[in-house]
Amino acid sequence: GSLLVGCYNGELCRFDESSSTDEGGSAIASVARIGPINFSPSPSQSAMVQEVKGIGSYGTGISSTQVLYVGTTASDALAQATAGTFGFPMTWSDTYNEVIENPRKSGHSLVLVITGAGDDWAFEEAGLTITPVGKAR
Repeated sequence: GSLLVGCYNGELCRFDESSSTDEGGSAIASVARIGPINFSPSPSQSAMVQEVKGIGSYGTGISSTQVLYVGTTASDALAQATAGTFGFPMTWSDTYNEVIENPRKSGHSLVLVITGAGDDWAFEEAGLTITPVGKAR
């Protein structure tokens, strides 16, 4: 037995671990959206994302792109992620075991969008260093 998946184009597809392309021959792209996550006590109190530490696992020549969106509210961060605006892009690849980025973005909520192509990568974890900055004005 194998897994059959109903796809957006109305077709049934079979999962094949040996293939890194879809039925049309295009490279398989993966996207995951984490959040929105509130990182300050309330929308009236701002905090700053000082640092992002990420760990990934990548095959040779493979990378993934992470984009951090920070908003004054959860809906603001989600709207930015949906529109793809005002994000802080980060690219992690096989040359890194642990990556440290310094976005210095302030707000109340965040969304992290992870995108990768191919079949030889894994997003392991991301840790954030956040500093309270006080009342939002």
